[in-house]
Amino acid sequence: MDPSNTQLIIARGDERAENSQQNQDNYDRILGPPPNFLDWGTFNEFTLHPRKNIRRSRLDSFLSPLRSVNAGAGPISVEGLGGLIESAHGLFHSVRRLDFMQSERTMYLPSSSEVSTDSSPSSPQPPSSRDLERYENELFDLSKYAGGSSAYLTAATWTEETRAGSLTLYRVLLQEDFQTGVNVPIVAIRPVAAMRDVPSSVLARMRADERVSRKAVLTRVDADDRTFDWRARAGRAPRYVWLADGEEEGTAGPGERRKRTRSRSRGVSPAPEGRGGGRRRLADGNAVRATIPQFIALLHAKRSLLECVKSSGVRNGYLEDGRLRPVVRLISPPRSSPHVGSAVHVAVLAPDEAEWVDEEIAWTDRTGMAELRQSAYWDVIEPAGPRGMVRGRSRSRVGRHLSS
Repeated sequence: MDPSNTQLIIARGDERAENSQQNQDNYDRILGPPPNFLDWGTFNEFTLHPRKNIRRSRLDSFLSPLRSVNAGAGPISVEGLGGLIESAHGLFHSVRRLDFMQSERTMYLPSSSEVSTDSSPSSPQPPSSRDLERYENELFDLSKYAGGSSAYLTAATWTEETRAGSLTLYRVLLQEDFQTGVNVPIVAIRPVAAMRDVPSSVLARMRADERVSRKAVLTRVDADDRTFDWRARAGRAPRYVWLADGEEEGTAGPGERRKRTRSRSRGVSPAPEGRGGGRRRLADGNAVRATIPQFIALLHAKRSLLECVKSSGVRNGYLEDGRLRPVVRLISPPRSSPHVGSAVHVAVLAPDEAEWVDEEIAWTDRTGMAELRQSAYWDVIEPAGPRGMVRGRSRSRVGRHLSS
């Protein structure tokens, strides 16, 4: 390419970036800065009392008279037959949602956060039993994802070593509700409710429900598999990217478009010391480009619940190549909430027709997203580099672009 043409393209890119930054600064002065994209603390626990299962009640009313009757026909009796029927009912129906609700459950609701919504409690008063049942119904309801553009996500996590997992409902806050100067359809995401000890059979059926066609499904199920794999990813694969100098710390000024020195090796990235003083191998890059369902799935890969998390608001930022991209910087990553077992399943369910599901954001933090640059994620996040330079998920191919 003609060097003069290259300079013209760069100059125009700088001008567009500066205009975009100025527009956002104007919006911030008039309307205030956008809310933190992620911002909530711990969950409050509330007990749900067992619900009455009408189907089981009908079965009990049918079997009750039979339990006291013995037909006297050798070892086979009506009493024994009734027990067999009841055992079969327990075997095939005990993991269904209605049967699960017959037990005492714990509902987790977020404490009040910076952005209050109608779907998240902000009052110190405990919710009523009716409100708790409403939250529970919303947790398990999948109709909002079929043929619509709702503003919700559902994250289900479980492991094959246990028979239970977690379920979290998130609500996204749309730009139209805040009118910020950022060219992105959503400006924040908040948890609505969560629950643990949900039977994994219920969670697996929710993931496979034919009404939900858009989902990000992350697994690590092989006994000797140290990396995660996508079973579905709701968009193109996430990618490691380089943010321009200052963007990962949020210090790049208006119109700045500083590039990293070209002497930097594209296959080498600083790696913090691991245990014992050794160097961990980290993928190249200082951010991860991913959709919201993908990023929520990646955060849940090692956490059953996401608590005590805080980030910046979504802002316009610059990749190293000068492209403008929505950027969110994690200030406090979610605290540890490990799964019980290593054969992990994570499914994030999304609405079929919501355009925001495809929106890609560059996610970073003060470590350059070192957590997601570890080897466990190499098969689900593509290496950094020019578009089309590296494709595929082969570990051997990815390894050529990793630091050691």
